[in-house]
Amino acid sequence: MTYRLRNILLAVVLAVLAAFLTAMYVASYQNRVDAGQEKVKVFVAKSDIPPGTPAEALKNKVSQKEILSRDVVPVAVYELDAVEGQTTSQWIYSGEQVSARRFNATGRTGIHAELKGNLRAMAINGNQHQLLAGIVKAGDHVDILANFKIGSDINVTRVLLRDVRVLRAPQGAGGVDSKITASSSDGAFSAILQLTDSQAHKLFLTTAGNEDHEWWLTLRAPAEATDSPESITSVPSAVRDGLPASQLSRAGQLDENGDN
Repeated sequence: MTYRLRNILLAVVLAVLAAFLTAMYVASYQNRVDAGQEKVKVFVAKSDIPPGTPAEALKNKVSQKEILSRDVVPVAVYELDAVEGQTTSQWIYSGEQVSARRFNATGRTGIHAELKGNLRAMAINGNQHQLLAGIVKAGDHVDILANFKIGSDINVTRVLLRDVRVLRAPQGAGGVDSKITASSSDGAFSAILQLTDSQAHKLFLTTAGNEDHEWWLTLRAPAEATDSPESITSVPSAVRDGLPASQLSRAGQLDENGDN
């Protein structure tokens, strides 16, 4: 066997070995991929399902669908028997997987179903403007802006509570929600908010008939809302905020004698 022929045979053997190892690697990779591509059957809502729907009424509202196991939501419902005797506590929207997390024991529906742990429901009364009646809806999130009178001549304002969820939209005495008339602007409205127990203390202190304190709801953005740094605002700080240095002395004169 010549030297040249031996080199050719060696190259062929190495090529075959490389192809074999490549095929083994590809097969192993494919097996790992296939493991993550396993399909399972889950229940998916055929239409929007409101809170308070008994599990027994879901048969015509859901259908089974095969999806990749990696896409299954936490605590997915594989058998409707698993939620027997329960009712939906939150909306399940069309095309959404059915999760056991959206159910509560029968009898815990509506506002009760929204509460757990240290969460509380608290009603507050105010006028149309304070409560943003006709604007704020159940499920919206609001901040509570408060003004405190300290002593005889000091007023300070701050955001008392942030990112508070509205459980029931502001309603008038007759249950009016969005149908607000001009004559009802000064009437009594009420809303129900979801608070922690410690937040409820602060809100009660501010709203429970204390004439020295005023408050207002401010509506947060529905998505990606952010908060400015915490601060306290008084009349002097509001006057000075943003003024150039050349005007700060003028603001100081206002503090001293009320000059315009």
